[in-house]
Amino acid sequence: MEQDRSLKIVVGYLASDRKLPERQAADLIHRTAFVLDSYRASKVDDYFDSELYAVLLETVRRVVGADRVTGIFDSGERVFVPSAEECRVLVRRTATLGADDEGDPFERVVFARGDRTVAVAGHEAYWKIGGPDPYHDSYTIPVYTREDLSEALVTEARVACSQLGAQITSVVRGAHCPRRRSIRDAVRWLLRLFVP
Repeated sequence: MEQDRSLKIVVGYLASDRKLPERQAADLIHRTAFVLDSYRASKVDDYFDSELYAVLLETVRRVVGADRVTGIFDSGERVFVPSAEECRVLVRRTATLGADDEGDPFERVVFARGDRTVAVAGHEAYWKIGGPDPYHDSYTIPVYTREDLSEALVTEARVACSQLGAQITSVVRGAHCPRRRSIRDAVRWLLRLFVP
């Protein structure tokens, strides 16, 4: 087992979590995030583990029962993702730094069953900027679902990770649903913008 091939899982919302606009529109309020460590002792720079990423997306596809997965690049280009191996090939298209560069994750991944979106995955790049705990120096893949599938996602991710020799170092539990902002919070936020 590669000792530095690790990830954390965050179930729910922490205070520092970002929200995907698509998740609210599709009523996808339950969150499970895969926090892939960007450190590898054998690499000079941060490292994106495209194999682990692809296998985790395939795990999400199975758990949510999606029959169609669409990856969306930063450029807005949309691609059909039929399998974990094809996912890895697609994200490697973004590689620019040579043989060790595994590319970058999709900006968004939409999981659909029929005409209905059943999950959306995002990408939060904390590998360049540090980030708050537990996201520090990671590629974070938040997955938003309509139903709370967090326990199934954690269980299936454990199986997938063990097959790849990756280690889940912790499962962090946050708030079940995102905190709704009150009018008072909105006024305070606006005042901070305009009042020194």
